[in-house]
Parts: sequence; C-alpha cells; structure tokens
Amino acid sequence: MHNAPTGFIPFGALSIAKGMVIMMDNRACVNYLIKRFPKYSIEVIKEKKSVLVIKALSNNKAYIIKCYLNRITQTYREININNFLFDIDYNCAKITDVLEYENYIFIVFEFVIGKSLAEYVYRDDFISKIRLLCKHISKLHSIENFDCLFKYQIQVETYIKEKIKKCEVILNKYKIHEYQNIILYLKRNFKKIDQTRPSILHGDLQFYNVLIKNNDNKSLCIIDFEHSFICDYRIDLARLFIGIPDDIQEIIMIYYEKYSGRKIEQLIYFLVLESFYNILVFKVVSYGSDLDNYVKMCNENFNAYIMKT
Repeated sequence: MHNAPTGFIPFGALSIAKGMVIMMDNRACVNYLIKRFPKYSIEVIKEKKSVLVIKALSNNKAYIIKCYLNRITQTYREININNFLFDIDYNCAKITDVLEYENYIFIVFEFVIGKSLAEYVYRDDFISKIRLLCKHISKLHSIENFDCLFKYQIQVETYIKEKIKKCEVILNKYKIHEYQNIILYLKRNFKKIDQTRPSILHGDLQFYNVLIKNNDNKSLCIIDFEHSFICDYRIDLARLFIGIPDDIQEIIMIYYEKYSGRKIEQLIYFLVLESFYNILVFKVVSYGSDLDNYVKMCNENFNAYIMKT
C-alpha cells in the first residue's frame, strides 16, 4: 500500500521537486499526464533537456513515468532491452505501458520501493549489498542468446575510437592542448586491448541506479537502462568505478571475479577512457569558466590510474 504522506498534493494535481522549474517545452507533457491520470497525483522528480521523470501516485498504486522528447531511437532501445531482461527474470523494473503524445514518448514503470545503494556506503551491511550487486551485474554480463538485441551492439574498437574522437573535439574546442598525453596513451594502447565476448551493458551503472528493495533486504533492482547497449563488459565496470574510492573498487573486483568466473584484465585502460571523458563532458563542458581545475583533475586521475599498472 502506498499511502500519501500527510500534506501531500490532491489527486489530479501537480507538485514539483524543490528548486526545480519545468521548462516551457515540457509543460504540455505534464498537462497531458495530469489529464491521462486524473486519479493520480503527479510529481515531477527529475528534469533534463530531453527527459522528464515523473512519479504518479494514488492510494494503492505508484508509477514512475519517463517522458522523452524527440528521442524515438533511444527510447525504444530502453523499452526493448528492459522488456527482454524482465522477460528472462532479470531484476529490473517492469514496464506497464508505453504512451505517445505529440513528440513525446512515455515509458510507464511500476514504482520500486527501495533505497539506492549509495545510501548504504560504509554501513555495517554495505559489503553484503556489494556482493548482491556483483551477483546481478555478473549475471547481466553473462546473458547469452540475445539475438533480438544485436542491433544495439557496438564493436569495442568502434566504441573506443568514437569516445577518443569526442574527447579530442572537446579538447580542441576549449584549447586544452597541454594535456594531450592522455589522448596519446589511449591511442597507443588501443590495439593492445584483448577482445571479450559481447555482453549486455547497463551503460550508466552507478550506485544511484541500484535499488535495495524495502520489502526484501536481500533483493535489488537495477533501473534506468536508457543508455544500455551491447559491448565490452569492462566499460560497465569502469563507469561504475568513477568516483568510487579504491577500497570499494577492490571489493567489487573481488566479488565480480568470483561470481562471473572472469579474470578482469586491462581495466585500467577503460578507467582512463571513461573517467577522462566523464570529466570533460560533465565538468569542462558544463563549467567552462573553471577549466584549469577540471583539466587538472583529468591529469591527476590519469596519473593515478597509470601508477596502478
């Protein structure tokens, strides 16, 4: 039972997370949902330029609705991969409906009651949650017979080349030429990367996309497969490790190798690639006025990873 908290908005009304202002382009989308779900309270909980995340709540039902604007290809990729995984009993959120309105596509998910794994960091039971996570991501990466998803496969060589090219574009745009050593490292070691069997990747694996269910403390649900694709499993691990302390990285590697039966090799290369790209895109591009500090972070990360080899 999902009881509305005291003072909650009436059904058919709208609330907005504190500090958030709905962009003009998304107001028609919200108005449509209010009419489409007249017996539900509609709460905007997250907004990006082309994605709006909404919670619809009634007395006994709750849904998460992801609203995409002009992103048909990526939206149906998330739908197809999520449905494939749910159908083979993988722990992901169930899609209950897909709606279309003008240039919007809405994916309606059953609401999963739980806390993100990020809330368990360094708690007494954190290691048990890490074990649970490693079981699930190793299971994801070991799935076979996904022929219906092959159109979402990217060759690892193509993936690396494209990501290096994107990094170069940002470096050139912001005239960051003194840190080309990272690009040189990535290019020189590119052909040394061993091939692995293609795996289904989450694409944005991080603690906030892993929910520990409230009704079963030994069960988790992985959400938000909008960036999912098929490629090298080490890409998922590298993205997961961004911003995670070394001691937690080591624990994840131990349990991942245990449950997957794989010996993780050459992960450092993917860590450099993903962390460098992450800082350039989400720091340099977003906060161009503070370039020196963020470029310094790139270089420090690069040197730290290389020292591990």
